[in-house]
Amino acid sequence: MIIVNLNGGLGNQLFQYAIGRFLAHKLNTELKLDLSSAKVSLNPKGHGHYRLGDFNITENFATPEEIANVKANGIIPPPLPNLENFQRDIYIQGHWMHDERYFVNIIDIIRQELTLKNPLHTNSAAWEKKILAAENSIALHIRHGDYLRGGAIHIAGAVPLAYYRTCIAELKKFFPNVTAFVFSDDLNWTRENLKLDVPTEFVADCESDNEEFYLMSLCQHIAIANSTFSWWAAWLNQNPDKKVFAPDPQFRSGLWAFGISADWIKIPVDYEDLPVDSPPLLSIIAYVKNHAANLPLMLSSIFNQSFKDFELILIDDGSTDGSELICRQASLNKKVSLIALGGGVLNKSKAFNSGLDYARGEYVLFLTGNDLIFPNAVHLLCRMYSLRAANVICSVQRLEENPAGNVAIGGLADKKFFHRVDEQFKNLNAPMPFKSGDLFQKLMMIGTRAVNASIGTKFFRRDFLIKNSLRFNENISADCEMPFVVNALMLCDEILFMPNPFYVALKSFA
Repeated sequence: MIIVNLNGGLGNQLFQYAIGRFLAHKLNTELKLDLSSAKVSLNPKGHGHYRLGDFNITENFATPEEIANVKANGIIPPPLPNLENFQRDIYIQGHWMHDERYFVNIIDIIRQELTLKNPLHTNSAAWEKKILAAENSIALHIRHGDYLRGGAIHIAGAVPLAYYRTCIAELKKFFPNVTAFVFSDDLNWTRENLKLDVPTEFVADCESDNEEFYLMSLCQHIAIANSTFSWWAAWLNQNPDKKVFAPDPQFRSGLWAFGISADWIKIPVDYEDLPVDSPPLLSIIAYVKNHAANLPLMLSSIFNQSFKDFELILIDDGSTDGSELICRQASLNKKVSLIALGGGVLNKSKAFNSGLDYARGEYVLFLTGNDLIFPNAVHLLCRMYSLRAANVICSVQRLEENPAGNVAIGGLADKKFFHRVDEQFKNLNAPMPFKSGDLFQKLMMIGTRAVNASIGTKFFRRDFLIKNSLRFNENISADCEMPFVVNALMLCDEILFMPNPFYVALKSFA
């Protein structure tokens, strides 16, 4: 027996069903569905509810007893191991996103079963006639609303409208007369903002998402979003001459990639061209006071990030060595804001607090003009954030410039570094959460060098800082970081230790 756990929206459930159907076919056994994660509901458009009942699938539901018995053999998450070793019951769990290799050998079975059981309702039937009558119809799937909220905007990101205009231009190279049919979770916004040079229909008032999904697959061509929903509409499209366009990269964060068929056309997209002024994942707050010797290096380490979901808040405290001019030049970048403070009579605590007041990111990182971060630092934060949104995310490794060091960094051949990591973390090779309300355990944790070292090794969740009124003590003119870190760790519910180094402390030459 194969039992597959269903969760997520329609596209995710289709992948889960397809992998289960493939295994059942290959091992000549029965397939059953586990709905314990899906919420059966009368709402046909509710995300996360069971969505496959409208299709001609093998619909057998597993009992709680069957689920418990099969789970006892172990749970199989992606990726799929060698199937030749399986001669027993299998429980499948996970998304198995966008990868047809798992079921490519049963294409005809999957396509037959993923047809609608019942005739279309009135509105959907009317759209079916329009699509079938149109010349060179192309479905444009624009996922806007939910991809601009919460963690989705950082991890997935809404595909910019310029992508769809490029798809139309590419399709017109093959077919001069094109009609676009737009499918979107935010049709009002799409009508106002999507301007095309071809006849355009905005598909509205379909009776269910499943019928809308069918209509999308009925168009002769399709421009998919970074979404399993339109991936399946493209895959099920049976037009032998279809042109399928896909965004490249598929996700803003680059954390995942999905399987694109060899004959689909990849269109490069820039996810930083967002349709709204959305808050960034990370606010980098950098204190500058006569750091001109190292400031260009610090700025380069930030601007060269592989993942651009950040803002930089530069705070110059009355520098007299040319740092202010460097900061003003940097502020020409739209990601940079410059705050000038105090004429040199204030301190780092005041500067960091001012930056925190200005910040919009989900997390904040505090640096000085003598600090660097690795090119993948923001990407690492996003990966950790996708695992669990801890109050503090801390790297247990760091590099410190020292003439006696034995570590070199590319691009800084004239400098040497010590690689610092506590003994207890030397074998850490995966993110490790620490969650404890025990005061003694927290005090022991704070005593480790990795935790109480430079503030630059830590990402702090901004709403956690705000909720707990965590500020730097402005009565402390030097070494203000340590009290702030200790207070944060004593108050936080969870800290996530990450094994990856991202922080470099340069020696001050000022």
